[in-house]
Amino acid sequence: MLEKKSALLGWGLLSLGLYSPLSVNAATTMCQQFGTYQSKGLQAYGDHDYTQARRYFEYQAILAEICPAYHLQKPIAYNNIALTYFHQQHYLTANAWLELAPKSKQSKLNAHIYANQIEQAQKNAQKSINGQYWSYVGQGAWNRIDVVKTANHQADISFSGMSPGRNILEYGPHMGDLTTRITIEDHQGTYQSAHSECKIHFRFLPNELVVKQATTRCSFGAGVNATGDYQKVDPHSEDG
Repeated sequence: MLEKKSALLGWGLLSLGLYSPLSVNAATTMCQQFGTYQSKGLQAYGDHDYTQARRYFEYQAILAEICPAYHLQKPIAYNNIALTYFHQQHYLTANAWLELAPKSKQSKLNAHIYANQIEQAQKNAQKSINGQYWSYVGQGAWNRIDVVKTANHQADISFSGMSPGRNILEYGPHMGDLTTRITIEDHQGTYQSAHSECKIHFRFLPNELVVKQATTRCSFGAGVNATGDYQKVDPHSEDG
């Protein structure tokens, strides 16, 4: 399958096991970095280094979600990330971030400014089920599914899932992966493991993928589940 890159850069050691909660002092220190990440992100953004800016804004989004003092900053953080993608012409990915807070004034404004580009990107993406689909699981992390249509009504599916925790900045998320080939009939297909009870149903809609994992026994990392409503963020199954 095509290579996938992480939506969240700069994590420390990735862990599939359980980890201890942060101490009060450690959590406080971590939350105090919110302004630093925001300032560094704005500086990189002003320098037109949008990839670097996005790294800082992703940290900003994580802290906005896990630190009560910054919960109201979540729409701003999401929009900061979206703007870096807009400037790199990744309109579907940018729109996915906007839709995390669709009623915020920032999201409404940016959705209006880039409405034509988003609409055209969506039209182009509808030509095939091929592409990369994202579903948000929190704290800057997205479940991802790459789809490549093959012959005989089949498609290669590559799932990369995450389950974030409070220690995501220190240890990274729990993770789980699955690569398989399914048969698609009437825009639907099902994966059934030959070695376990793992069963996952896929339903394709225009630029969307609805996934339901019928059992938790899919040998993913702790808390990782494929269930979700996924948006197509790239019609070529590549990450921008």
